[in-house]
Parts: sequence; structure tokens; C-alpha cells
Amino acid sequence: MNLFDSIGLNADPFSTSPNVDLFYPAVEHRQCLEGLELAIRMRRGLSVIRGGIGVGKTTISRKLIQNFKDESDDFDFYLILDPKFESEIILLKHIIELFGVRDSAESVQDCRNIIENHLLKVGVEQGKTLVLIVDEGQNLPGEMLDVFRTLLNFETDDFKLLQLIIFGQPEMGAMIHKYPNFEDRISFDFEVGPISLEDMKGMIDHRIDVTGGIRGSWFNEKALIKIHKNTQGYPRKITQLCHQLLLTMMSEDKTDIDEEMVQRVMSGKLDTGGLLKQKKKNYNEIAVNKLLDVLRKDEDKTKESDVSSSGNDDLDDDDWIGGDAPEMETDTDKEAIDDNIPITKNLNNEGNLASSSDTIESVDHAANEKQVPSPSDIEENEFDEFLPTQGSYPPHIKQPLVNYIPLDKTYTGISIDSGRMYLSVILENNGKKTLLALDMNWIENKNPDISKDSLDLKELCVKAITSLEEKLINIDEAYSSSMKSVGNKDTITISINDDKILMHMVPVPKENKKEKDQIIEWTIKKTLPYSIEECLIDHLPGRRNIFYVGTAKKSIVSNMTSVAEELEWQLRKWYPLSQSIFNAFSWNYPELKKKNVLILHLGEKNSFIMSVDKFEIMMVKPLFLGIQNLTDSLVDNGISLENWSNRKSYQIPESFLRAMGQNVSSGQYDDIFRPVFDSWRQEIDRTVNGMRKDCKITESTDVLLSGSSGEILFLDRFIEGTFGLNTRYLNPFRNLGLVDSLDDLEIDSHPSLFAGAIGSALDLKPSINLLPKQLKLNETLRWANRFGLVASAAAFIFFVVTSVSTKLSINSIQSEVQPMKSNGSNLSFVEDDYRSLEENKAGM
Repeated sequence: MNLFDSIGLNADPFSTSPNVDLFYPAVEHRQCLEGLELAIRMRRGLSVIRGGIGVGKTTISRKLIQNFKDESDDFDFYLILDPKFESEIILLKHIIELFGVRDSAESVQDCRNIIENHLLKVGVEQGKTLVLIVDEGQNLPGEMLDVFRTLLNFETDDFKLLQLIIFGQPEMGAMIHKYPNFEDRISFDFEVGPISLEDMKGMIDHRIDVTGGIRGSWFNEKALIKIHKNTQGYPRKITQLCHQLLLTMMSEDKTDIDEEMVQRVMSGKLDTGGLLKQKKKNYNEIAVNKLLDVLRKDEDKTKESDVSSSGNDDLDDDDWIGGDAPEMETDTDKEAIDDNIPITKNLNNEGNLASSSDTIESVDHAANEKQVPSPSDIEENEFDEFLPTQGSYPPHIKQPLVNYIPLDKTYTGISIDSGRMYLSVILENNGKKTLLALDMNWIENKNPDISKDSLDLKELCVKAITSLEEKLINIDEAYSSSMKSVGNKDTITISINDDKILMHMVPVPKENKKEKDQIIEWTIKKTLPYSIEECLIDHLPGRRNIFYVGTAKKSIVSNMTSVAEELEWQLRKWYPLSQSIFNAFSWNYPELKKKNVLILHLGEKNSFIMSVDKFEIMMVKPLFLGIQNLTDSLVDNGISLENWSNRKSYQIPESFLRAMGQNVSSGQYDDIFRPVFDSWRQEIDRTVNGMRKDCKITESTDVLLSGSSGEILFLDRFIEGTFGLNTRYLNPFRNLGLVDSLDDLEIDSHPSLFAGAIGSALDLKPSINLLPKQLKLNETLRWANRFGLVASAAAFIFFVVTSVSTKLSINSIQSEVQPMKSNGSNLSFVEDDYRSLEENKAGM
């Protein structure tokens, strides 16, 4: 039935199916289509289109096919929807069948020959262009890329016989990077992103116009702005939300959609029951009238019965014909909205890929409930898992020889995330690390531009280091040298959470180790959002011919180092945040040495998931979300925030946890936060599913939450219930000694917030260091001067000792010679007698 005829529409304008009639040529979509059409007409061979879930990739592929509909004599299009092929022979046989070739073969080479002959027949003899489109390319096994590469080798002197277009999610790019011979063949590479506000307005107007409406109807300007902000411009999210908004408007018998209605729909407070009952009532009246007409025309009861059955068959799409419409529940209480059967999820289920757009539904209160600890219980049990060997080096981390030198034993670790700064002070003495102080500070500007804004950055640095020094005033005098180091600001290590400071894993074949710098640069420049000339690079060798590569935009590093020089800070190390988090994990969780672990770090604006297997980083994937999404949603709903940094009331909505069988109290902002957490779940779900191809993720995988995760109550329960994996917060203190002032851990913030600062202050080696070359050189010269001073002192002592020894030897010799001189004097008369005798002898 068409629910929208009452407002003058002949169909649903916001269908999520790939209907090319509803396609709107947004800027990026139009550019993508034009590039693909040009590549096909020029027979360039391989095109790759990447984009996140719901950006319109499938619709673009269907629109592309439609654009060539009138040229079917010159172009043949074939489509592979689900490319999960287990072997090369299966893929080749599928392509042969898809092309309609009647020949068959049982060997790979014979299948290749059949395909090549068909391509020659179509492309050369018939003069046609054959186009193969692969959708959901991220599901392709990596080795299948080599199969397609072989098919792309079929060509004439002038053009490629096969035009291959692969559509896939962004993670497909990482898979392609592993096959450089395939990647080199890409003639058109395009990434489709979310659409702009203007394009969204155009898309909504276009869809309304195509389905019989008038452009500009119903949606007011503020509502459109709110829709775009909360959907981030993803077309699928836009159409889903607009669909619900139209239904709500019709149900409430209104003529426009305002900002308040958008918020209610996003919060789940919508009631379309009245609309549905009205439609059902109309259809019931139609059915009854038809039935009465039949009864009047035929007096035979048997025929009446037959005709009645026939009438029902004609309207079998309507469940209410032949009986009263069931009563519809209209109560909009939030407890009643969510009373549905829960959707259970298994991370290892392949069907999970398609479930990322589903919404979490709730269970009835009669379901088995799992009692969740109260906040007070959580606080009491937060620090129960300290290791018995607090502060000692774990077995898998060797203490560097340089650490035995009694220099630079105290490090101040700093982690900056937007308008917040976290600090920690760690002392190493006799092979044990002790946590001396922790602090967290913030400034009014929650989103300073660290690459340009020196004033805000300087304000944050001054405020933070001053507060830290005050915390160290009452520390035991035994740590006076550490206090002096903090006061001198001479051993500072830093990490900054920014989407332009990243960590990559780059494979370098063993035979090409000499060219590793060129290979690394060539690989990472394809993923950088800025020019390679603006990039600082540092790398470390890993296992299995993998290099860990850190990248940072020079402007960010330059601005930070300038502020540090102005404040007389001596920066010793600059880690990518993922390196700092890994260091904190590696130091504090030695028992997970043989396990695979996912670390989910939640930042202010930028987050990431890191896969670690046996203390080896396998992959780091960005998450396009942050805790400030929640802060922004409060501001959007007119809630004033005196302190944007206060997250005391942030929690997972009660309805989400109830859907997982857990009984908790409702949060203050459940209705506002619900759509935000639902979008987070989809983003995390998509990212984890993309990682599963290259990372080992099983039911025994542990999930550790770091960063601002600790500021959201029950986030660990939400993640665990969503993915079915054991989840807990990362405790960066569990393998650190504590001074007396920290024994009770009387801190105002959750421990997971300090993972980055502690990971930086641990000063573990080897680690990626993104300091500029000059600062690295200064560090080298500093150690050279120290060794030079030691060598000079040793040489001076040697010369002094040698001089004293020589002097003593001379004195000893002189003491022995003196008696001999005395004896010589006593024998002088003999010499005179001898001379006299000689003279007498001569006279004779």
C-alpha cells in the first residue's frame, strides 16, 4: 500500500533501495560517474571506487549501467554482487557462466583460455566493450586480486579487453596495497564520501519531485541543518531519517517538519500508529464494500462464499480483510517503545556484515536480566587487578643497557587531545618504574587547531605544567631529583591525538630492504590526507617483513615544538598516540602475551581500534567518532554546558543495555544520546568486520577500552553485548609502583584517560619517534656530550694518576741513586792514586 498518497506522492521518496530514478548527482557522485564513464569509453581497464557504508556506491553502479542502456549494441555489462570465492577455479568458472559462455573446463589455465577467447570475440570481432562490475569488493579474498590482474593482461595493442570496476569499503584499499602489481594497473581510483549540506537539500528536493511532490516541501531550513549534522551527510542515513520524519508528520497530521520533530525521531520518540490504523481502516472499508457488491450480485450462498474467498484473494496483501483491524498500541512511553525481541549478534557470523545498519532493539522486562554493578561498585573495584610485581620489567620487555646509566631517570609523559592535556610522571630506579603524579587539564576552547593556534596551545601547556608542579610539592624528599626534573622540564615525552598523526604497517619484501625508504614513502603517500612533502616519517622494523611507520604533518609538529621552545621544554620523544597506547598495554598486561587483543581508544574527536596479536601490532584502523559527538548533541538540543569537559552524566542509554538483558537505571540524556551511540555501533561494527580479514578475531579475543571510554558509564557492557567479546577498561597503573600520595588513587578522572600519558612516560624502546631531525640530533649530541664529559673526566683522572705514579717512580729512583753518589765520592782518592801511577809509568 502507498502510505504517501495522502500528501500527494505516488511512492516512497526515501526508499533505501538502489533506485536509479531517485539518484541525485551530488558533486562527488557526479565526479565518480564521469570518471567511470570516461575510463570505460577509453577502455583503460581497471577502476576502483571506495566509500564507507551508505555513501551510495551501489546506486552509482546501477546508475552507471543505466547511462549505457541506450548503447547496448556497443557495451555489455555484467555484475558480481557477492565476490566471496574460495578459489581461483571457482571464480573463473563463475565468470564463464556469467558471460554466457557454453564451454567449460576443469583447470585454471583452460578457464583462462576460454575467457580470453570470449574477450577477443566480443572486443575485437564484435567491436564491443565488456564491463565487469564487482560490488562489495571488500569481501574479495586478497588472492583473487591476482586472478583479476591476470584477466586484465588480456589486451590488444590499443586497449584492454576487459573493463573491470570494483566497488568496496575503505578497508579494501589496505588489501589492494598488498598487491602492488594489481594496484599499478588502476587507471581510475576514487573515494566517495558523505555529501554536503547543499547536495543533501538537492537530493531531498529531487526525490520529492520524482515521486510527484513539490520541491522545498515540508522540511524547513533548521530541520535540514540538523538532519545533515546528525547523519554526517551519509545518503543512506539521510533517507532513513527523512522516511521516518515523513511518516511522523503524516501521523501527527502536520504540514511541515521542524527541528523539534527531527530530534524526537532521532531519539526514538515517534508514533506512527495513528497513520497505520487510518490506512488499515481505509483498506477495510474498501474490502467490505467490495464484498457487499459481490453479495448483492449473487443470491446463492455457496457462490457468495466462493466470491467472498475470491475477493479476499484479490486483496491478500492486506492482513485485515475479513476481520476487524487489531488494536494498535499508541502509548509513546519509552519503556513501551522498546518492548521487542532482541537482536543477537555474533562477531564471527558472516551475516554480521549486513547487520551494521540495523538498530538495537530491546527485550521485554520478563527476559533474563543481568544485574550490572552500580557506579559506586565500579569505583570500588576499579583497581583490584594490580600485578604483584608492580613496577618491574615484564618478561617480554628487556631493560636497555642505557637505562643502567644514572641519567634521565624521570620522564614527564604528556598526551594532548583537542582541548585536554593529560600528564604523568614516572621514575625508573633499579629496574622498577614508579608513578609519582597524574593530572588532567582543559581550556575553554574544546577544539583548538594545534597546527596553527599557538595561543590556545600555549595556554594549555602552561596551565597543565603549573598544576603538575603544584601536585608534586608535598611529595617525599626522596624524589627531589624527580621534582627538579619536572621543574626544569628537561625530560618531556609527548603524544597528540590527531588524524594527521598516524601509525601504519608497511610490508617490505626481504629482497628490497635496501629500498625500504622509497617503498615506505610510496606506500603511505596513497593514504595520507596531505602532501608527502608535508610529512615527517619515522619507521621501525617489525616481524615478518613488516615496518611500523609513524607519520605526522609538519605544521603540527612545528607549532608544538615552537611552543615548547618558547616555554623552555625539552622534548625527548614524540610518539604516535597508538604507539603510546600500545606501550601502556604492553607494560601492564604481560599475561596477554599469547592472546589476540583489540584495543579501542576513544578520543575527543578521533578514535581508533588497534589489533594486537602476541604483543605485535597487526593493524590500526581509525574510527570516525569521538566523545565530543555526545557533547555536541547536548548543545544541539539547547543544553548549556558550563564545563564541556565534565562528562559525569554520560552513560549508555538504558534501552540499549536492556536489549542485552541487563538491568540499569536510565541516564539523564538517554533520549539525546541514543542516535549517537547507534551510529557509533555501526561505525565500530563496520571497522571490526573490515579488520577480520587480516586479523585474528575469535570468541577468545579480549577488548580493552582506553582514553575517554572510561567517562561513559557501561560502555564496556555495551561493547561486550554488541560483539560478544570479553571487554574491560585498560588499567595503565596495574604494573607501576605508586608513591604514598597515590596509594589510594584519589584522582578525579578515570584511569583509562591516562593511558596515552603513561605510555609516553614509560620511555620503552624501541618506539617510533616523530621528533624533527634537529631535535633528534640535539638528543644525540646531548648523549654525546654526556659521554664526552665522562670520557674527559676519565682521561683527566688517568693523567693525574699517571702523573702521580711517574712522580713517585722518579722519587724512588732518586732515593736509590743518592747512596751511589756518596759511595762514588768516597772512592775519589783511589782515582787520584791511579792517575799518579799512570804519570810515573809514563816518566819511566
